[in-house]
Amino acid sequence: MEGGGVVIHKNQDNQFQEYPLLTQEELNRLKEVTNSLKINFKNVPFSKDSFGRLTDQAIELDLINKDPLLKNEILDFFKKEKVNYSSSNVHINYWIGKISKASGVEFVLNNFYKNIQTKECIFFGDAPNDESMFSYFENSIGVSNISPFLKNLKNKPKIILEGENNQGINGVLSFLEKSSEGKSPLTK
Repeated sequence: MEGGGVVIHKNQDNQFQEYPLLTQEELNRLKEVTNSLKINFKNVPFSKDSFGRLTDQAIELDLINKDPLLKNEILDFFKKEKVNYSSSNVHINYWIGKISKASGVEFVLNNFYKNIQTKECIFFGDAPNDESMFSYFENSIGVSNISPFLKNLKNKPKIILEGENNQGINGVLSFLEKSSEGKSPLTK
């Protein structure tokens, strides 16, 4: 979760355990940046779940898009502070350190599921914050609502679904249904 910064897994006692993939120094720096952001930008619309986030923070994209000047000032603040950030369909997420969805999945596979190979997996994505996963997985698929973001992605999905019926979860379900019938581009 949190863009790959935290892994939650059940331990040997069947209890959930959190594994933050950042150092304490990086977590402290994130708190400092967030406090500075709140002081300098009093109207920043943080996501409702920001209070529980450990390794990243989220700003509501639909609210900040209504004020382009504020959005640009915040992005300039991130650049000045050397803070990593990316957009999803709903948030601008920001963090300190080297985390990504792909590094989180790599941690999970290396530590909990060593018998699973990435070539056996399929990843579906719909936003710029999925770019690391498009690169990491041999079988990466962009549902149709990824289309507006493709021109800005360095690492694109291997397959891009098209049409309104392939947006979001409907695209995933449609692809899996076709795959079960042997009609998928991944079928050999």
